[in-house]
Amino acid sequence: MDILALEKKRKAELLKVVFASTLFILGILATLYAFTFADANTGRSFAILGVASFMVAGIWITDIIKKFERLVKTNCINNIVEKIVAGRGEIFWEHQSVETLVSDEMCEEDLRRFALRFDLAPYGYIGESKILSNRTFLGPMGGFSETSDDRFYGEYEGVKLIIDDIEVETGSGKSRRAVFRGMVLVLGTKQEFSGHTIIANDLKSDDASLQEIQLGNGGEFARRFKVYTNNVGEATGILNSRLADVLLGFKNDVRMAVYDSKVVLAISFVTDLFKLGSLFKPVNDVAQYHKFDIELRDALKTVEALKSVRELNL
Repeated sequence: MDILALEKKRKAELLKVVFASTLFILGILATLYAFTFADANTGRSFAILGVASFMVAGIWITDIIKKFERLVKTNCINNIVEKIVAGRGEIFWEHQSVETLVSDEMCEEDLRRFALRFDLAPYGYIGESKILSNRTFLGPMGGFSETSDDRFYGEYEGVKLIIDDIEVETGSGKSRRAVFRGMVLVLGTKQEFSGHTIIANDLKSDDASLQEIQLGNGGEFARRFKVYTNNVGEATGILNSRLADVLLGFKNDVRMAVYDSKVVLAISFVTDLFKLGSLFKPVNDVAQYHKFDIELRDALKTVEALKSVRELNL
């Protein structure tokens, strides 16, 4: 679907949102009338009608907005990513399940995506596997749920990677709370680490298998980060001055885990990353594409910075 067709679709969907918004407002007014002016019988009817109206309208509006955003991304995002990567690798935006991807009509690009997914299986990619785990988010968390908003996968500068915009919550019901919101990079290493090392500036571990260690002679890194590991020698080798400089370069909260054959870096963000396809802006609005470009380039710069740390062997 080209830009003109997408813009025509946007205007049509926007009209639906206007209609749904009217229904939403009428629902609220009916509910207010029911509790303020109506007698018992009439009030009950208006209350049921009002609540049903604004609930249906709210769900409908959210669905329209999300579906249009997904439509724009499906049609545009991989071309944008290809220009950003500029021949230094191959990265795809995730928008198809493995089951959908496998068909008799698989084109060459589908085959490449399929192969990349299974190359990334050891890093927690296939199916509904969690990108993060308690090996990254230590502490008295118990179980947690993980919601992926936008996921990219592939290879960049010879490094197999997953880039994910994720929200992690723990608990249930009234005790449910967010423990992380931001971007996660999962990078495949060329070696298997025997130990498990966590570096974080907002973490207190209760894992008895890991001990907190102090590296260096204090300074800014020691003030900002804590290091937990079950292999002191390996952790000391990993956390050289270059990696310390990379981690100190982040203004946001950061958690990093090194174990098995992967490096997991979680960077907290308040804003929703990788947004494209706003229903309330023209499809050719430059600002939203510029923001996406900056966010993805920053993620790839982080990959480059970590690759420069020789001890990680990316």
